[in-house]
Amino acid sequence: MNYSKPKLNNILMSDIPVENIFISEFLPDAPGDFVKIYLYGRLQAETSGVMPEKDMALELGVTEERIMEAWDYWESWGAIRKRYLDEEGTVTFGIEFVNLKEQMFDTADIQIADNYGEEFQPVEEAEPVGGPAMFRDAEEAAPEGSGNLVPLIEEKLGRPLGITEMQKILSWRDDLGISQEVITYCVDYCIARGKTNFNYITATLEGWSEQGLTDVDLVEEYISKFDERFKQYKRVLKALGLYRNPTEEEKRILDSWFDEMGYNMPKILEACAKTASINNPNINYVNAVLKGWYEEAKRDNRDVNSSQAVTNAKLMEYYSYIKEKADREAEERLQELYRTLPQVEAMDRQLGSLGVKLGRALMSKDKAAAKEISDAMEILKQDRAIMLAENNFDIDYTSPRYKCKECGDTGIAEMGGLCQACREARRVEAEIWLRERETQGTK
Repeated sequence: MNYSKPKLNNILMSDIPVENIFISEFLPDAPGDFVKIYLYGRLQAETSGVMPEKDMALELGVTEERIMEAWDYWESWGAIRKRYLDEEGTVTFGIEFVNLKEQMFDTADIQIADNYGEEFQPVEEAEPVGGPAMFRDAEEAAPEGSGNLVPLIEEKLGRPLGITEMQKILSWRDDLGISQEVITYCVDYCIARGKTNFNYITATLEGWSEQGLTDVDLVEEYISKFDERFKQYKRVLKALGLYRNPTEEEKRILDSWFDEMGYNMPKILEACAKTASINNPNINYVNAVLKGWYEEAKRDNRDVNSSQAVTNAKLMEYYSYIKEKADREAEERLQELYRTLPQVEAMDRQLGSLGVKLGRALMSKDKAAAKEISDAMEILKQDRAIMLAENNFDIDYTSPRYKCKECGDTGIAEMGGLCQACREARRVEAEIWLRERETQGTK
């Protein structure tokens, strides 16, 4: 048998280039002997390119029949192509190892030189055949009763099918009771998603069969609903900073939010936003929040997606809360600074004393004294800022960190009236704050 791949000068000083796709997608489900035969064949492709079946069987401790079964298996998975050495397809075949990355991402075929110095033709340029290349007629190659499904699926996949694949087609129809219309629709569906191996197609059909999807209309309705729900899964996980597919348990929990509790996406994303304060955002944390909101809404006899009314009085109460919090935290930072740099505390006391003197000078209209005091204060402030910077403190380290710079978290604009710059944002925050306060009060 002939094995082909671009040759390396010294195989012992290199490695067999096995794609991660093979390890993650192909290897787990494959029989051990088939993996062993595949890898040993790859080794032959790197060296001489030729090894009789009987020699490989002796080296690997398997039968020649087992080797042929392995190549049928890997052909059905699309991991290899059998290349026949005459136009009639009756002479023994060679093995071409497929570039799995190119196959998965549908890039152009690479022409690979065989052991006889000629180039194999890309798959789409080869004359289409209706079964393994040793047969010239699809009906002759296909198992009895498979009808025109074999050539139809071969045309869609752009390659001949192996006997194992043909037998699977029969099992789809006879064992699963799936119509030809649904089978061809499934093949198109899988191809569109870049999934062309028969194990994947079979798993998809088995799933549809378990759901009782007996015609294309039911399949399309199911796919539409499934795809929309999958988008919802991904949106929630992304909001939690998780860029992966959900686990089965996570799907069950997320389904309960939409189907049992009746939440819409904005409300769920609002719950996800609460994970910003925890180190390890996760579905269970959000689930606990949503369950609490659900019980609260049920107790108040209101829709889970409705917002709790926030009166102006409650809003101003929230403004007072966040301003007091910002002022308190600023005072705590100031005391920390004084403990670290006592010199700053002395400067602040001096600034306070100069401020009193400046006020007296202004009241007495002593402009010269007022300017002298003002200049001294400015120099002292500059010295203070330099000292903070030299010790890795921000210049405004001890200033209150208000949410709104316009109103300083008072809710009142500089010229009087309500602060429109932050009012709506604070109202949303106030709703969550009131809910948390009520929850803590009930514990």
